[in-house]
Amino acid sequence: MNKIKIKNKYTDEVIFEYECDNNTIKKTVEEAVKRSIDLTFADLKRANLSGANLKAAKLNNVDLDFADLSDADLSNANLSDAYLNNANLMDANLEYTIAKETNFENADLHSANLNHTYLFSANFNRAKLKNASLRYADLSNVNFNYSDLKNADLSFSNLEDATLRFALLDKTNLCYSDLERVHFICVQLKNVSLSYTNLNSINFNNDADF
Repeated sequence: MNKIKIKNKYTDEVIFEYECDNNTIKKTVEEAVKRSIDLTFADLKRANLSGANLKAAKLNNVDLDFADLSDADLSNANLSDAYLNNANLMDANLEYTIAKETNFENADLHSANLNHTYLFSANFNRAKLKNASLRYADLSNVNFNYSDLKNADLSFSNLEDATLRFALLDKTNLCYSDLERVHFICVQLKNVSLSYTNLNSINFNNDADF
């Protein structure tokens, strides 16, 4: 039997512990989520949670930097103020997740599902979002600086006050989205779909290439 403890990243206090044969951090976290344990402030840095069922997990302010969450189900979870810098979220499901002011800097979200996700003021600086789906997402005030959004689908999303400095937008779908007061700085929009988009008060930097 192997016991694994999940600790508070600030106080080192044990939030949850689980013991079973051939135990892993993935099994322990899944068991905590299954029991509706609040994992706020948990230290899960570098955790291997690939394919984990974390649906509706309470992960506010959790540290998931460098964690492997590829193919994980995070739908309906609360990730507000969490840290997922350099995390692997390839093919992960974050549909209907709340991720207000969450840090995804340099994270890999290739082909991830972020439809209907609430991402107000999230940080996607240098994130890889190629082929990701963010339909109907709230992306207001989001930082997409230097992010890769090639072939991403952001249709019907709200990008009010978002910033896209040096973002890669080749074949990105922005149809029916709200781009009011968006900052496009040094980006190319030649192959971007903008049909039926709200372009009110957009800030186009003079160096942007259209």
